[in-house]
Amino acid sequence: MDQRHGAAGGGGVARRHAAHAGLDALLAKPIDDLDLSVRSANSLKNANIHTLRDLVRRTEKDMLETKNFGKKSLEEVQEVLDKLGLRFGMDPDRPSTSA
Repeated sequence: MDQRHGAAGGGGVARRHAAHAGLDALLAKPIDDLDLSVRSANSLKNANIHTLRDLVRRTEKDMLETKNFGKKSLEEVQEVLDKLGLRFGMDPDRPSTSA
């Protein structure tokens, strides 16, 4: 039973590693590559947010406390994150399950 479970689990581990690598590449994407308004993009840069990784570490509350970043900018950025399958408050540095 262990051998069969281990073999089946091996493919799952490979898929998780591939998914993690894909997520890492996505999180490395520069804010400049997103389709954001100039105001939102500038607010993010001024807050030292340069990649999606920097962005998803923040919470919605953090973002609303950012200078020149209001509800409209939050909604705009949230829509972009939703399309990418990301959200505010993620911990992109938390190690995934490794084998």
